[in-house]
Amino acid sequence: MSENKSSLRAGMLALRRGRARGASALSVILQKRMLAQPVWKRARSLALYVSRPGEAGTGKLLEAAWADGKTVLLPRLILGRPGEGRGKMGLAFCRSWADLRPGPYGIPEPAPDLCPWAFLPGEAAGRFWPDLFLLPGVAFDLRGGRLGQGGGYYDRFLAGADLARSFLVGLAFSFQLKPRVPVDLWDIRVQALCTEKRWLIIA
Repeated sequence: MSENKSSLRAGMLALRRGRARGASALSVILQKRMLAQPVWKRARSLALYVSRPGEAGTGKLLEAAWADGKTVLLPRLILGRPGEGRGKMGLAFCRSWADLRPGPYGIPEPAPDLCPWAFLPGEAAGRFWPDLFLLPGVAFDLRGGRLGQGGGYYDRFLAGADLARSFLVGLAFSFQLKPRVPVDLWDIRVQALCTEKRWLIIA
């Protein structure tokens, strides 16, 4: 299974790099579609991510959430020491762009001195849980299967979460949707997909 994942991931990342020039325009359309959904309008709290180049963009979603007074949670990483594995992801509260600093991989994340933890790494269970959780991915399928970057940060974090309290949405471009994505038993499936072309609730 991991071999299938690796080959699909490599192919999809290469495809995404090849289409990076059009990502900005497609991201605007995708985000407008997401903003129009009832699940977005109802959500008072949400977990998002800061998009990297070529990825389904989230800038307009973040700005809309902050402007609407929604509680925004963003990933923050703590890398493991040598021999301790790849590290862990937690979620921290974030109020604006000014709260962000480059993380271990250069991706902006909530600054530790400005943004308190909502969930510490490895402690996803809690009384508070976001109404809406928007996830990135390298590829998705129409059954909610998700292929990530390969670090396993999201899957490890969500493994201990009370997912019944949050609606999980995958954000992706239409070319990232595949008939079937290889998944393992521990992989987390999303409940809906939003692309620049469609909004799909997973049955």
